[in-house]
Amino acid sequence: MKKTLVALATVSAVSAFAQVTLTGVVDVGYYTAKNDLNSQVNYAGLNQNGVSTTAIFFKGAEDLGGGMKAIFTAELDWSPVISNSANQNSSSAPFAGTVYTGTPFNGEQFVGLEGNFGSIKLGTPNSPLLDVATAYSQPFGTALGGGFSSSFGRFGTGSASGYNQYVGAEGSTGRVIRHEKAAVYTTPEFLAPGLRAQIEYSAQNSQGGYTVNDNGLFGATLRYNNGPLAAAVSSTKASAGGIAASGSDSIAKLAGNAVGTAAVFTANPLIANASTTWNMLAGNYTMGSTTVFAGFSTTITDGVTTAKVRDDSKSYNIAVRYVMGDVVLLANYLTRKSNLTFDQAFDSAISSTYAPTAKMLGLGANYNLSKNTMIYGRYESIRGLNANKTTQTVATNGVDGIGSYGNATQTKSQVGIRMAF
Repeated sequence: MKKTLVALATVSAVSAFAQVTLTGVVDVGYYTAKNDLNSQVNYAGLNQNGVSTTAIFFKGAEDLGGGMKAIFTAELDWSPVISNSANQNSSSAPFAGTVYTGTPFNGEQFVGLEGNFGSIKLGTPNSPLLDVATAYSQPFGTALGGGFSSSFGRFGTGSASGYNQYVGAEGSTGRVIRHEKAAVYTTPEFLAPGLRAQIEYSAQNSQGGYTVNDNGLFGATLRYNNGPLAAAVSSTKASAGGIAASGSDSIAKLAGNAVGTAAVFTANPLIANASTTWNMLAGNYTMGSTTVFAGFSTTITDGVTTAKVRDDSKSYNIAVRYVMGDVVLLANYLTRKSNLTFDQAFDSAISSTYAPTAKMLGLGANYNLSKNTMIYGRYESIRGLNANKTTQTVATNGVDGIGSYGNATQTKSQVGIRMAF
């Protein structure tokens, strides 16, 4: 259900009205995490976001006439299971990564225009590549089972293989979510019904000591949605300037740090004049109650030689969604292959159990109690390349292969309730 607010602005005694809608999602469940080679990461208890991100969305629209309207979105991601925002800065499992460093609206946020020309969004809009990696290639989104969570890292395990709008975020490793100070332009349909193009852009700067994300970004996406078929192809490149941002150690006493110590947030892992390129092809086809998904991606860094940061990998998946009335069944199988040797991936000499391939199986079931509320179950099993990531014992890129942890298997599950409003 949407709650509608009316914003009133008066200029020179002339009143103008814009409609603002308040919507959101709350998602909490009983969560377990187990690792067969490291009992210290085992966890059981309430957690959030088994199906989708818990968030509140403020969205506004104003009719400007002539088929044009102004739009804005402000997304507030929050935790219903942790009351202290400082606790959410931890990069360790299971409560990884909400970082409040600039604005409490730490999700998607933008202002823009829509019309016959398409749409333009300015601020921190979701990357088109995020949509390709989630909605087009598999039905689990960014949650358990999708391979897009921070515990798998479909686009890589090095911190240079992902970006997010807040610097140093745990979720920035191997994930493409949204970029600071970016613009996304979406064309109207052209050439064929359902065919649109998207351009994503952020200007490159060399700010040195600043902690903001000043990488240049350019992405191009072509997407098709018509009838039972949805398909998309995308290529995005992030490039560091001549002076890489240095990060900051001014934020003290966050979760996981001793009293009085500081947490170091790196502004961006790309060194000066380095870049990362992501390419992805994905699609799905619906036949009655069944939808079949598939996706293929590559991630390559250029100009980066540092171990644990460099990435050269590819991934592919196949997934299915089956609807039986109020019951929805989901499955996803994903493989990610690193082209790096152990010495390229690590700065350690121990390489006897290096596993360059990761495999993930995701299973899910939803029971819709209404159009807004469901109960759900999720299961995710990861073996190989970054199955051990949440232990934080194998460095930040999460590749298994050091000591006794080797080619570990990690399993996660959650049974919970998701309510939208």
